[in-house]
Amino acid sequence: MNIDPKNIMAVGDGYNDISMIKFVGYGVSMENSVDDLKKIADLHMPLTNEQGAVSEIIRQYILKK
Repeated sequence: MNIDPKNIMAVGDGYNDISMIKFVGYGVSMENSVDDLKKIADLHMPLTNEQGAVSEIIRQYILKK
């Protein structure tokens, strides 16, 4: 799709997500994320994935509602 990585947001919670968060322009961690990911994320969402963190990130930062 030829999208510049700086224009991509990614959400993660585990060690396997660290390289993805480093690659994109805006990385988001969740409350249940590993500490190493929380340290490098641009935004920390104080909800777990079970509490709807991803949908809340989409609502607040993409839909802006």
